[in-house]
Amino acid sequence: VFSLFEINKLQNFSFQKYWSHSLRVGKFAKWLAKSENHPNADLAMTAGMLHDVGKLVLASNLPEDYNELFSKAVAENTDLEELEREIFGATHSEVGGYLLGLWGLPHSIVEALVFHHHPSKSGSRTFDPLTAVHLANVLDSESQMRISRSGLVNEFDHNYLAALNLTNKIPTWREQFATQSEIDD
Repeated sequence: VFSLFEINKLQNFSFQKYWSHSLRVGKFAKWLAKSENHPNADLAMTAGMLHDVGKLVLASNLPEDYNELFSKAVAENTDLEELEREIFGATHSEVGGYLLGLWGLPHSIVEALVFHHHPSKSGSRTFDPLTAVHLANVLDSESQMRISRSGLVNEFDHNYLAALNLTNKIPTWREQFATQSEIDD
């Protein structure tokens, strides 16, 4: 996927920001999984690092459309996935999950990619890599929103987190994410 990426065609897509976000999500997803005693935190890290690979696929194969999509999302403060479905007929989550499924990656990683924005749409009802990636992605998005002010911020799937009885842990995780992010910078 990275070899297909043509940086010069994408005015609205920063490969450096994408990669930094992916690393932060992967690292914090692993930390979250460990803190919740998940037996394989490495799966959460891998899923976190790959969770937005569908954006790379769309951006590298349809650069003009992706530039338009991103500009429109920022200008209108519109949900990126909603615009992806409108323009491409599929979301980056679905594209990434499909690709990694074809490559034979474990189901838990594929599931984390497909449902990382809306985990309540999955069959998952336990803390797993999907949960860790969802939380890490939203926490990083919140953190970067304070920095960039782009307006594009992911939100917690509160119904999903409430069903897992995790809502009360969000403030603690926010603090821990801020601490981890400061150490990494």
